[in-house]
Amino acid sequence: MTQIHPRKRGIPALAYPESSPASPCSCSLLFKHSLARAQATLSLQLVISISGYTEPQAITLPYDASALLPSSLGPATIPLPQARLDEIARHGNPQIRTVFLCLKTPCPVWCPPGSGSLRPGRGAENMMEQLAHLAKSTDVRVVFDMNWLRRQHHEILIRLVERPETLVAFATRRRDGDRCMDWTVFDLSPVESAKVVESGSETEHEAPPSYVESHKRPRHNETPSTPSSAERDRKRILLSSARIPTSPTEKASSVSPSARPPNSHVASTILQREVDKAVATLLPGVVERVLPNVLSELRAVPTSPSPSAAVSVSSQTSIPPPPLSTLNPFFNSHIARRVESQLHSIYDHTLSHASYLRNTADAELFELLEDYKADLQMVRDDALAELNHEVVHKFERFREDAVNTVDEVGELVSERADEVCDDVKERLDGLRAKGKESLKRERANLEREKMWLAWGREVLDRDRREFEKLTAQVGHREVRAGSAPP
Repeated sequence: MTQIHPRKRGIPALAYPESSPASPCSCSLLFKHSLARAQATLSLQLVISISGYTEPQAITLPYDASALLPSSLGPATIPLPQARLDEIARHGNPQIRTVFLCLKTPCPVWCPPGSGSLRPGRGAENMMEQLAHLAKSTDVRVVFDMNWLRRQHHEILIRLVERPETLVAFATRRRDGDRCMDWTVFDLSPVESAKVVESGSETEHEAPPSYVESHKRPRHNETPSTPSSAERDRKRILLSSARIPTSPTEKASSVSPSARPPNSHVASTILQREVDKAVATLLPGVVERVLPNVLSELRAVPTSPSPSAAVSVSSQTSIPPPPLSTLNPFFNSHIARRVESQLHSIYDHTLSHASYLRNTADAELFELLEDYKADLQMVRDDALAELNHEVVHKFERFREDAVNTVDEVGELVSERADEVCDDVKERLDGLRAKGKESLKRERANLEREKMWLAWGREVLDRDRREFEKLTAQVGHREVRAGSAPP
């Protein structure tokens, strides 16, 4: 059965050529394989801003089994900051692995339709340079979390990496219009980069435009590792005790992972907001620790007992509490405001926490739905393949039956024709025999008539001779009578 990686957008990964391990680029790892057909293909997909296109475009680097040399799969060999690890890690205990790919030749590049070379858009010069180095390299390293793969897919992945000669390339269907090029399609000329800098000088601090339909699921050519997908990365990070603070102190001391700031202005804004949040969080705790001592000094009375002791004392005696000092109303109102503010903060944090849980559950649900969709797609493809195979098989059988039927019909027609020919021949023989007998009879009759005619001729000849003889005698007599004396 054909298997596609369950996440439609691919596995979040980091890829880099062996020659430059210090600058891995974020991408999506696509793994498509069929164990029954011994087919497998690894692909790296990157979404990048390209000059001449209004929206970011997907560029795919396929690594087919027929183009790979025996490689290896092992642990990560380069140090990665926590933010990059959070970018590719899945929930639970991440298993970060590196695929060491050795290629026979540089891989092809599937790029969007168009003519000419690809030039980076505004702010994408470094990313396109990394992509060009990655496309022309024959030694590629891909870092990802094995938890994204199902356990039953580990075997064929290891087989593809270590023994690629036992597999063949997977015939992946491409979108209409996509071009198959090589790494020379990337144009990194400095002139174009200068033009990009000049055109973007006025809007260098502007935020990237947001999509109009951001609530929809991303299409096939999108990847979750692009800088514009920070919200999806935030949803993908699952809840854990180390990430979600449960107390004000933990909330102030913990730093949540965030996407890389686009510029220093945004970074300073985020830093100021975090400082304000930390001060607002730590100040109530400091006031709670210092306020009892200040109140005790101002009121000059012993510190009030604990709530449980107060309840027990009030149940045993009805002595009224000491009178409040003149500063108590002021402190009470101030403390009430602070407590109310703290309660609002806790309430907002609870709502944010619940929203985060909901978003995380939604993300997991969407990924599960994508799994089901991918499984249904695989089942549909397999069903179509089986149906096509069955149709071809039935057609071959029908053609064989038709050929056999034609042969049988030909034999029957030949036999019938032979029978008809024999019958006609017999009839013709009978007619010929009858005609022959009739001709014999006619011939006999003609012979008899000939005999009669011959006999008649003889009779006529005899009569003619006798007539001539008589005529001669008569003439002789006349001659004799004329010569006699009168």
